[in-house]
Amino acid sequence: MAARAAREQAFRAKIAADPALAARVGDAFEAVAAARKKGDARVAERFIGFMGSRLLGYAGTVVRYVVETKKPNEVRLEEYSESNLASLENTLYSKAPVYDDLETATLTQQLEMLRKRLGDGHPFVQAVLGRHTPAEVARQVVSGTTLRDPEARRALIKGGEAAVQASTDPMIVLARTIDPFARAYRRFSEEEVDAVITRATEKIGQARFAAYGVAVPPDATFTLRLSYGVVKAYPYGGTQQPARTTFYGLYDRSAAWGNGGPWALPARYVERKGQLNLAAPLNFVHTADIIGGSSGSPTINKAGEFVGIIFDGNIESLAWDYFFTDDKGRSVSVDAQGILEALTHVYQATAVVQELTAARAAAAAAGAGN
Repeated sequence: MAARAAREQAFRAKIAADPALAARVGDAFEAVAAARKKGDARVAERFIGFMGSRLLGYAGTVVRYVVETKKPNEVRLEEYSESNLASLENTLYSKAPVYDDLETATLTQQLEMLRKRLGDGHPFVQAVLGRHTPAEVARQVVSGTTLRDPEARRALIKGGEAAVQASTDPMIVLARTIDPFARAYRRFSEEEVDAVITRATEKIGQARFAAYGVAVPPDATFTLRLSYGVVKAYPYGGTQQPARTTFYGLYDRSAAWGNGGPWALPARYVERKGQLNLAAPLNFVHTADIIGGSSGSPTINKAGEFVGIIFDGNIESLAWDYFFTDDKGRSVSVDAQGILEALTHVYQATAVVQELTAARAAAAAAGAGN
């Protein structure tokens, strides 16, 4: 962090010494600081929403769907825009099982956290809990709701805003109570914090480019970019973490924990262990610089071949939000060889494997013909 601060001070010294840069930046640094301070004052409210329960998530979606889809597309909340509706409806009408004991436990925890962070006197806490405890509210809404049935959700959507407003389903009632508080904070955050910071950081970014050109990489902005790195082990727990894991390691970890808890393997992995090449690489780590939003990106070798998919970073890579170092930070990719091994022998998805490997097979055949 000290190095990051020193870089900023050097950059601001450049700005101070160059009237053109100073004019370009204006009060952008001060605007960011003021917006951050303003956001920090209400930061606990960012947890207000339909979190902590799948059933509450369904209820919140229903409550907003019937309101947002009546609006012109360009003024809707982003997740209710026409381009996102198919995905949203797929989730809303999912037949995935819902477990009441889990829903009650996680919703209780969410409400307890909100009460602790906001305080008993906050209007949200008073509106949602009243004289009840978080556990009492969670038990009441989970036991009394019908939303575990996807057809109940569908019926409310079909009934429109009138049906949703008239509903006495306790989860819908809770979602209607939460919605105005969640909307108010979202409006505040987007308009008075995020928008200010976005405008200001654009000015800072332009000034940085004017000062340093291509010598300094730009901040991540969800635009397409390539990041380069090498597959490399790293120090961990007094020893070395290898650059690759294999199916051997998958089964060893499960066995070491008695195939219990989060290390329990699905039945098909147990049943089809003998069909797998246990030495096949499953995941690998490398020094390519990633950030939130990179998950799902292809990992390509120097020959331009697809070799994996980014899905995570190790705990040390969290520092990359501020400062890149490859001492211990690593990106984590699932290995293409492991993907094909599992698809072939565990999931027996022959058609998928043939489709994925068709181009490689065709290239190999062409090479053999030559």
